[in-house]
Amino acid sequence: FTISAACQTLSFNQYTPAEGLVDTRVEKIFQDSRGVMYFLTPDGFSVFDGQRFTNYSQYQNQSLSIVSDILEEKDGRILIVSISGIYFLQHNKLEKDTAFFTRSAEPGSVHITPSGEKIIAANSGLMLYNGKKTTPLDIQKEGGTKQPLKADKVILKDDNLVVTYSNQKLNRQYLALYNWKEQKLISEVTSEPGINMMQYQDKIFVFLKKEWYLGRRLEQKSSLRMLLQDLKRKSSFRTFWYWPTLQNHWT
Repeated sequence: FTISAACQTLSFNQYTPAEGLVDTRVEKIFQDSRGVMYFLTPDGFSVFDGQRFTNYSQYQNQSLSIVSDILEEKDGRILIVSISGIYFLQHNKLEKDTAFFTRSAEPGSVHITPSGEKIIAANSGLMLYNGKKTTPLDIQKEGGTKQPLKADKVILKDDNLVVTYSNQKLNRQYLALYNWKEQKLISEVTSEPGINMMQYQDKIFVFLKKEWYLGRRLEQKSSLRMLLQDLKRKSSFRTFWYWPTLQNHWT
């Protein structure tokens, strides 16, 4: 179908399983450096080269199940995160990272550090992975006790992570700034459940207590100080980013 606006005509093509898409429930869309499109779904993922779909829903007769994240490595290899493990796609061949799978199950998202290591958010907590060894990323609470950092959402910036995590017993949610190299919690704020966040270019937007902020409540002496600027509360800006408009577009 087409839409005409301001003397410009926009054309849209609809893709469903009838056209080759693996599943209509697309959770994330990604485009690599070659222009190839990837569609992540709860039943595998589809690769679209502009002409046709190639679908991946199983690996060695085992279901990929929910595919939740994707990124492109420097060598062009595509890293796929599924609830069943971590996979690599290169030259149309899918391989499983068996070294990681033996150490943790059900990864949800992955982030590559400037040094090439991977920070993986899994059901057991955040961990640092260098391709051979996984190191849990813990937080130290009052009293000196350590516990896994089980993050709901993660944004990586240099040596720091901006994360949200929950305490269901207390019905509280936390927004924290965490140095992954030192495994040190820099600062955190607490709120009722409902904290969310997204990254747009070089800015991090935080949904906290029914407002959008840019880091006013975070540690101002951190390396993110220049990144996290105060959000001017203009009605047009709040309307543009109004919740839940972006709830399915977190980076």
